[in-house]
Amino acid sequence: MEMAGRTRTLERMMADMNERYRKNPRGWRVYVRQGKHGHGDIFIHTSDEEVWQIKVDSLYRPKPVGVGLRMGIEEEASSFFDKRLPSYGFRPATSRQIGILRGGLHGGGDAKKVLSEILGRRPTAPSETEHGFVQGPIVHTADQRFLSSSQRELDAKLETTLTNLLRKKGTLSAYG
Repeated sequence: MEMAGRTRTLERMMADMNERYRKNPRGWRVYVRQGKHGHGDIFIHTSDEEVWQIKVDSLYRPKPVGVGLRMGIEEEASSFFDKRLPSYGFRPATSRQIGILRGGLHGGGDAKKVLSEILGRRPTAPSETEHGFVQGPIVHTADQRFLSSSQRELDAKLETTLTNLLRKKGTLSAYG
């Protein structure tokens, strides 16, 4: 079991999260926010009730640089994740459904109905889908209040570790 507070590389974390998701794709939740120093924060609630934070240099780069750590167990972050929302996951979708969704949610009730049908399905590992899949939901939030004081300490540790990593790679901006 990973100790809370021990930082890991983005590559190692993503490989671990992918393996964990494939073993049990139920009950995951993903929240994303822009951190106070401009770095992106990704909070992941796993199927085994652990909460992880990944801090990346940018949420918008195709290959971000980042670090992450286990923040603790779900009880410590009960205000984090809204259980009323559908859980995160890859849900199978037919070509027809994907076509309707590509038409946009502004096109009428069909897209909303299809999205509701898809979100009502159990999440699966991507390899289990026959035609295609819809991924999500990923909740984007600007709220900073949901971190406890100990989680804020871990967040600061991640910020420092990421800044040092970016400096070492020579990609830290002189302005940030």
